[in-house]
Amino acid sequence: LDGVRGGGLAVDGDSVAVGDTLFTLCPWWDGLQSRARVERQLEDGARLRRDRWIWVYHAPPEGPLSWNGKRHYGDAVLADLIARHAPTAVLCGHIHEAPFKSGGSWVDRVGRTWVFNAGRQIGDVPARIEIDFGGLTARWISLAGIEERLLQ
Repeated sequence: LDGVRGGGLAVDGDSVAVGDTLFTLCPWWDGLQSRARVERQLEDGARLRRDRWIWVYHAPPEGPLSWNGKRHYGDAVLADLIARHAPTAVLCGHIHEAPFKSGGSWVDRVGRTWVFNAGRQIGDVPARIEIDFGGLTARWISLAGIEERLLQ
């Protein structure tokens, strides 16, 4: 994505401040070198952080957001990164089934950090999560219905 970086477009590896919120877009990593780049990116982001810090990260950590109905496919490193940096929230994907399976979920908490995975549903309208940090609520909207969680 380096070729399209800039011009107001944030891509993997960027951190962008919007008001008092820092968004860090973590690239998917596969191996020690790319993992080390993500860890450096998060260390840099920790220095830039003012108030809220939200990560966009490929796969959720082990737990209900990584459950596909048969096994967990969580990122083994993410929980440690969250513990080290304590972002406000982490937006994940990768495990499409988690919110729709018994034992799975669209929201979880790791320490003080809220972690979200909207999942994937069939059709033209994607499942989504609306987060209101001012009102301290998150709402998951999908074909399965609407669920809301207080963020306290």
